[in-house]
Amino acid sequence: GFVLEISNVNSDGFNFGVYVDGGVDQAVYLASVTGCNIRCTTIGAGNPVSNCVTLSNCLVATIDGNLFDNNTQGDHAVYCLQSSGLFIRQNRIRNSISEGVKVTHFTGGAGNDDTQIWSVTHNDIRDCDGAATMQSDSFNHALMQFEYNYCDTIGDAGSSNSAVTFVAAETTGASRIKNIAFGHNTMKDLQARA
Repeated sequence: GFVLEISNVNSDGFNFGVYVDGGVDQAVYLASVTGCNIRCTTIGAGNPVSNCVTLSNCLVATIDGNLFDNNTQGDHAVYCLQSSGLFIRQNRIRNSISEGVKVTHFTGGAGNDDTQIWSVTHNDIRDCDGAATMQSDSFNHALMQFEYNYCDTIGDAGSSNSAVTFVAAETTGASRIKNIAFGHNTMKDLQARA
């Protein structure tokens, strides 16, 4: 579909709470996830669930005003791959066993060559192994702007969670990060570094 809107969904127990993939031609022009309450629970003996929201190959995506709880079962509350414009705002994110928010390009050079902006702002992220990781990891990709601003990042003061708060990385080939905006963030009870 050209535009996809997911709103006011209450989900408790899943593998992927929301999974959207626009394909290599980014057939989903705009994807939005708003006002949802999504919580992980264990599915089957010893089989952890995965992500509250996974968006892949959407030209522009907004994830706004949601409650995400991975319940120490899921990897990421928000996992986005290969979006030109990405806006993650005003979410409450809890208990991810990996990063609360992870955004990345695909490896191997698929998708857009130029990514305009990834913005993570005004989120409340607590008790996650890491708050946010951004990776520019495809050949010849340029990320023009990454923003991580006005976020509250709170650890759990004793476990291994919140070991790394924010990571930005150029990891493959000729990937390039042009600009990073990082400010007005509150951080408390982290295990390693901000």
